[in-house]
Amino acid sequence: MYIFFEYVTCNSVIWIDHNLCESYIKNDIVLPLTTDEYENINIKVNLNKNLSFPIKKDQEVGNVEIYCKNNLIFSEKIYTILEIK
Repeated sequence: MYIFFEYVTCNSVIWIDHNLCESYIKNDIVLPLTTDEYENINIKVNLNKNLSFPIKKDQEVGNVEIYCKNNLIFSEKIYTILEIK
């Protein structure tokens, strides 16, 4: 039996140097997982360490990684929605 794990971020908020920043990924993520896999999902958001202001609209600022039992199963880049001055 499979469960569909869905990670949809059309509008998420992340912190960049004490500033709230609306962000998105370009694709929704839908993964067919067994119950065991579903229970062992971990999501990690990594922001680029060399970000400097101003940050442009649609600038890549990091990535989101999805792990199952410590194995990377998906990764997608994170982009800003608006410019941050």
